[in-house]
Amino acid sequence: MTPCMRLYAFLGQALAAEGAAADHNPYYDWIETYAASGFEHLAATLESLLERYAEDRPTVRSAYRRAMQLELAFFGAYAPRDSRSR
Repeated sequence: MTPCMRLYAFLGQALAAEGAAADHNPYYDWIETYAASGFEHLAATLESLLERYAEDRPTVRSAYRRAMQLELAFFGAYAPRDSRSR
């Protein structure tokens, strides 16, 4: 869950910084939700818990990395073909 929340917070903040959180944008609510400071705080809290309780072992790192790759693949599956080939 932590990779998902970290990625969503990053994307929401990046899109909001580029001005994508305009009222006419069909993704306005999504961007506002994940760009919010409260969501960033929640993502940071989960990362802190992971750092505190998970052992720093190759299997943990591998699971985190794989989860992030799957999150990125989810978004990539809906990217226009031209942007995937770059």
